[in-house]
Amino acid sequence: MKTAISIIIFFLPLLTFSQSYIVNEYEPKTESLYIYFDTDTSSANYYSKIPSCKIECDNTTITSSIDAMLPSTSAPCTQKEKIIGGKCSLKGRSIYSFNQYSGKLQGYYCINYPSGKIWIRYIYKKDKITEIVAHFYDSKSLKPKIENFPRKLMALVELDEDGKLKNIKNQYDLKGKKLKKGSFRNGSGTILFYRGSGSLLRSVKMKNGRPHGECIYYYPSGETLVSGQFNLGLFTGQWKEFSITGEILATSEYKPLTVDK
Repeated sequence: MKTAISIIIFFLPLLTFSQSYIVNEYEPKTESLYIYFDTDTSSANYYSKIPSCKIECDNTTITSSIDAMLPSTSAPCTQKEKIIGGKCSLKGRSIYSFNQYSGKLQGYYCINYPSGKIWIRYIYKKDKITEIVAHFYDSKSLKPKIENFPRKLMALVELDEDGKLKNIKNQYDLKGKKLKKGSFRNGSGTILFYRGSGSLLRSVKMKNGRPHGECIYYYPSGETLVSGQFNLGLFTGQWKEFSITGEILATSEYKPLTVDK
């Protein structure tokens, strides 16, 4: 992975291949550490937001910038009592697809990896997420180990009405092995994230659906890779990067900012 992205899920989806699809991602200052932030999947996804593209609607071409996190004002078509299927493609590559009924998101909303395989799958009813959100690895599985899932399932997560993370139902490695979820419940507690191989990548304390408190990244062998603190979704204080023998390689200082509680 050549870049790392700092992002919060209820504003913009995070697009790396570890199970860091939920909370802010730390960007290491020591170049040699990037390899430990990478995973066992096939390629990197560098969307920093869901792109806009042109969609046919009522025989008219319009520009759509549907955001799966904030769908209520984003529906591009307004026909009454009519089911519409839309797809956003850029440079011949499908970015996302959706269905609408009477101008509201209805049914599947799928965001794809650059390879074309599904990355995140939502299910909507009248612009509201009604079921668990499924996240997938970018890896084709001809014989899935997880019953009823034809792809490499990464996790099943539950969001609240505001799009904030509420619960993690299940997490899996690339072989389909179920992984420990940590103490995270109803928006608060500690989440455990993993590499595709199943090794622990990081632990993050959460409060009301946002990272708040200690965050630790780990080497595949278990030693501390990076440690730092969040304050209601924002990096704060000192973040330290460590060698596998425990030496400090770099220190970053984040000034506290005023945030809404």
